Amino acid sequence: MRMAWLTCLLLAIGLSTGTPAGAQIKLGVAGPMTGPNAVFGEQMRKGAEAAAAAINAKGGIAGQQVEIVVADDVSDPRQGVAAANKLADQGIKLVVGHFNSGVTIPASEIYAERGMIMISPSATNPKVTERGLWNVFRVTGRDDRQGGVWADYAARNFKGKRVAILHDKTPYGQGLAASARDAFAQAGFKPVLEAGVDVGEKDYSAIVDRLGKARADLLLWGGLYTEAALILRQLRQRGLKTVLFSGDGLIGSDFPALGGDAVIGTLMTFPPPHGQNPAAADIIRVEPSLAEGYGLYAYAAIQVFQQAAARAQTLDPRRLAEAMHAGKPFRTVLGDIAFDAKGDRTTPDLIVYRWQKGADGTITYQPAEPQASMMVTADASPDNAGGTIETAQDTSKPAFAVDTAPIAKTVPVTKSAPVIDTTGPAPRRVALVIGNSAYRSVSQLPNTLRDADLIGQALRQTGVDDVTIAHDLDRAGMIAALKAFARKADQSDWAVIYYAGHGIEVDNKNYLIPLDAVLESDRDVPDEAVPLERVMSTLDGARKLKLVVLDACRNNPFIAQMKRSVASRSIDRGLSRVEPAGATLVVYSAKEGTTAADGDQANSPFALSLARRLVEPGVEINKIFRFVRQDVLDVTGNRQEPYVYGSLPPADFFFVAPQ
Repeated sequence: MRMAWLTCLLLAIGLSTGTPAGAQIKLGVAGPMTGPNAVFGEQMRKGAEAAAAAINAKGGIAGQQVEIVVADDVSDPRQGVAAANKLADQGIKLVVGHFNSGVTIPASEIYAERGMIMISPSATNPKVTERGLWNVFRVTGRDDRQGGVWADYAARNFKGKRVAILHDKTPYGQGLAASARDAFAQAGFKPVLEAGVDVGEKDYSAIVDRLGKARADLLLWGGLYTEAALILRQLRQRGLKTVLFSGDGLIGSDFPALGGDAVIGTLMTFPPPHGQNPAAADIIRVEPSLAEGYGLYAYAAIQVFQQAAARAQTLDPRRLAEAMHAGKPFRTVLGDIAFDAKGDRTTPDLIVYRWQKGADGTITYQPAEPQASMMVTADASPDNAGGTIETAQDTSKPAFAVDTAPIAKTVPVTKSAPVIDTTGPAPRRVALVIGNSAYRSVSQLPNTLRDADLIGQALRQTGVDDVTIAHDLDRAGMIAALKAFARKADQSDWAVIYYAGHGIEVDNKNYLIPLDAVLESDRDVPDEAVPLERVMSTLDGARKLKLVVLDACRNNPFIAQMKRSVASRSIDRGLSRVEPAGATLVVYSAKEGTTAADGDQANSPFALSLARRLVEPGVEINKIFRFVRQDVLDVTGNRQEPYVYGSLPPADFFFVAPQ
């Protein structure tokens, strides 16, 4: 009976579109697929693809498959407008996006002008829905509601404490800070400091000094995790114990990867754990990665579109908007969602979480206070007849284990089949990509951050299950990132590390150089740099393939200023030869003892070739690097020769399987 009902529903949608059988219904997903917030774009993409795959597995919509079309806005308003126009030019009418409020606002105006409807999974600035646009909805809450939750919690737990307010000067950050200011004023708090900082800065010592002088006990942060992690680390380095309190911009495992132990004790608001919802639990069981961040929000947005189309019996955006504004709830993985006349949720849900370290050393976030029982939808699939169950949340366990939760393989919608090797079922693959550029003691490297983003995006395109991209890490940040990644590698078949930045060889030992290294003397190298052996050991737990790719042989300015404690000590500009064992490959962008070119383009010759070759179907991994070697030799006039060390078992390994 339920399947018959679903078939009729889907036929009703399809018949009203006038789309011929076998065609595809294109649905846009717009967000930061590259850049500093790419982790959130990845969550959105995976959630949308999982939802589309679930629809397609049941025959699609009237026999038509849903195709996800991804548009990258790099968290930049101008790029967001370009992405919106790109989707519009392809005839797309339904969009899940954007991530940032500052990008969502201008992009939504393009969508309105071009007859498109959008649902943001994450944009929380009140202005998003306060402009009277017919086409704008969101399945997340609003900043003015987050500020109230902060103030309520602080009134109970920080009464009489000194509060400071800081934001990142973006619409999201300023809106969150303004909401906090108003709510805390009503709760009787008077800020001892209010200020804004610039996104992308690395040195926050000036604002840290001001926070120290103001003796701030609680810092209300309007911004995202990257700057928050840096500010926290610099606060802790100064011995300050200020607690940071922020919103949904901290969500995800990259926050503790960048901030390390400095993030412990941080507070944030986010909706309750959706794993308690049976519908969400079923999906998370298949796709564990959706438990983190905005994956389920993108999933829910597509469920809303599907059910709105069923009610309107059309895919016309204005008719969909009318159905969504009607106030009738939609059943989703987030529970029942209804919208008001502005496009906001009528049932917002936020609680306070605290970041803390578990017994296994994993830094996780879990509810800061015991949660009461909550009503949850028993089945959020569109063919469910209804029903709810009541369940009490178990707060004795972390709501999310951000470093150790396995990331399931998302069923691709617009790509080729999942990547496999020939040794058995499709392997689980994880990758850590690090780009170091803004060195504090020497000049910056111009291309490394772009190289890291390029390789990270290429790895995602090949279907790698979990790709973490980290920018500009000091030594503590690199060690924290490696520790977090080791836990993922232990649960994986393939583990890949790509590093772009400075490296150095001292007495035939290789080191990667973090941002805060000074290296006044050769004796400082072991203390201030990260040994390549430490990097390689991170991958020990991977079952089938371990791959380290180092674009770290660039001309190294540290050597010229370094004092030698022993005149005969060997210090080379390139890296020395390595002999990895046990299904391990180590790839240098330039052969041992030589240096690599940064190139005269936006990316290095090595990164450009590697990104292109990784995504080619049916090219075995050893052959990929033979192609890369020849590409780089050709481009550099034989001045740079990439080199591969180590060997693999006899089986073939493919990043993208033969078609």
